[in-house]
Amino acid sequence: MNLYFLVEGETEKLHLQAWLPVLLPGYQEVFDIQDIHQSQYIVASGLGAPQIYSYLQNTVADIEQQGNIQFLVMLLDADDLDIQQKEAEVARQIQARNLRMRGFEFRLFVQFRTIETWLLGNRSAVPSHTEDAEMRGLLTHHHVGQKDPEEMPLMAGFDLHAEFHEHYLRNLLRQKNMFFRKASAKSDTLHLHYLEALRKRVAETGHLGSLGAFLDFCGRMR
Repeated sequence: MNLYFLVEGETEKLHLQAWLPVLLPGYQEVFDIQDIHQSQYIVASGLGAPQIYSYLQNTVADIEQQGNIQFLVMLLDADDLDIQQKEAEVARQIQARNLRMRGFEFRLFVQFRTIETWLLGNRSAVPSHTEDAEMRGLLTHHHVGQKDPEEMPLMAGFDLHAEFHEHYLRNLLRQKNMFFRKASAKSDTLHLHYLEALRKRVAETGHLGSLGAFLDFCGRMR
């Protein structure tokens, strides 16, 4: 079994490259589609929306030509859409480009709302007490240690969920002297203990449903 993961940006790429050795034991990452043989995968960034749809078109052609990849797995942020709206957007793009997906299966996972939303699910990163007024305000707005981060409403002063969730995450991690920056290989969220905290949150609470769907898929691929 071989898989091709097409993710929205460099942040998602870094996290999958860190996480997949645990989620898909027995598989090996390769970096060129021509190097794929057996029990291997590629993680590629589509460099954001809308560029990712052009990348998708090229990727489908490459996979069809290669002939030994069984799954194309696409991860996209919902951002300010709901999951069904994002799925419909992808379906329209696939139809407009007349992509047939011959010889492999296509799986779409919509991150509701972004990968930063998933990363807010680490309960051990949430302070039990803080003197930081801004952090107290964020926790009062939506306590991500207790409530599902995917259900967090937009806070006044922010126009986009993605902007707000990244702001919340960076403030949250700073309370524990942890670091996060988009597309940074130094982000503490890349560590395997962080992944394990997210898996535990999903298993124990049922929160982060979109992450849970992706984890379930990886479990079926093992």
